[in-house]
Amino acid sequence: MLLSNRNQVEKLNQWIEVKLTKLLPRLMKKHNLDMWIVTTEEYNEDPVFPFLVPQPFLRGDLGCIFPPSCPISILVFALENDSLKKYCISPLGYTGYQQIFNGTNKVWNDVATLIKKHEPKQVALNISADMNHGNGLSYSHYCHLIKDNDQLKGKITSSDKLVAAYLSTRLSEEIDHYKQVCELAQSVIEDSLKEIKVNETTAQDLSWNVREKFEQMNLRSWFHPAVMVQRKGTKRVSIDAPLKYGDLVHLDAGVQYMGLCTDHQRLSYIGGVKDPAFLELTDKMEKTTQLQDIVIEQIESEKTGNEILQKAKRQAELLKIDTRIYCHPIGGHGHGAGPLIGTWNQQEYTDKGKYEIAENSCMALELATVQQLKAWDGKIVAIPLEENIFINKTEVIIMGKRQTELLIVE
Repeated sequence: MLLSNRNQVEKLNQWIEVKLTKLLPRLMKKHNLDMWIVTTEEYNEDPVFPFLVPQPFLRGDLGCIFPPSCPISILVFALENDSLKKYCISPLGYTGYQQIFNGTNKVWNDVATLIKKHEPKQVALNISADMNHGNGLSYSHYCHLIKDNDQLKGKITSSDKLVAAYLSTRLSEEIDHYKQVCELAQSVIEDSLKEIKVNETTAQDLSWNVREKFEQMNLRSWFHPAVMVQRKGTKRVSIDAPLKYGDLVHLDAGVQYMGLCTDHQRLSYIGGVKDPAFLELTDKMEKTTQLQDIVIEQIESEKTGNEILQKAKRQAELLKIDTRIYCHPIGGHGHGAGPLIGTWNQQEYTDKGKYEIAENSCMALELATVQQLKAWDGKIVAIPLEENIFINKTEVIIMGKRQTELLIVE
């Protein structure tokens, strides 16, 4: 049973407190960081900020509290002898933080005072060329930080690795709720495919049906459900065209619950189990599940995304087909912080692939095979699949039920 919004917030705040108390100090120590400064403002919110402050926090909060001339809030984390000091420079105080506020025109002076007090050797700022989740510091805020502040010279470093690890690390209780919503999301997607009415339902209908089913459950889609239709003799099927007998229908959808995002794909065939196309597609599907196994075998915490990609691609050569691996982190953000394992067009190296997979993190196991279908006169078809996985120190666990066979719509 899903929790109410209010009960979700209570749980989220417990998780945030645990992460700030136990996880963040450990990560700052691991990355040799003495201080971390996070700034945010109304309509220009830092991606990590909502995961550092107690809920309920909405973007409008800043605009309601601050005068329009200074809708800004600053968090400062200072690590000293394994003890983490947490400060909020804002008229809006946050539970667990020491509040400092001497006026909207003095917030940057307050930051300078804290830097002078703690004398950090390494100061992390959310600036990164490769990790967008760790690139939330605006240029104007950066200028304010370094203006007349000689204390920061030679001390500034990117927070990208810290942000990636902090945002991607999951608590065991989070995973319990994550598995539950994954199973629910999968069932909604599969039920929606089974409800297709041949020669009547369109791809547009299908995508909205899924989204509205989620909304009726008080689950928010973090992207509009995407439908891809592949059809014999047709290069492109319009989203407004009715689905027909013999179509291969692919549905991609994801929701947000308990501050966690899901991302699943399901593949279905409209027709009968004795259709030549279905029988051939069943074999093609097996190749894609074999590719999943290959990638899972290579995934380990503390490995980089590029390392996993290169080893998996070498092993996938044994399948003797065109394979595409494009896995991404998932968690508080649908496309989460951490390493990519390929993209559709980058099958050797990606800039985001240089980051390591965090222990106790989650990823979307997203990939495809591209194969020729004889029953469709040699047409090239994509067989894409996507599941959500949890990676701990010893194993990779698929959250929910794995699709290993084509769904049939009769």
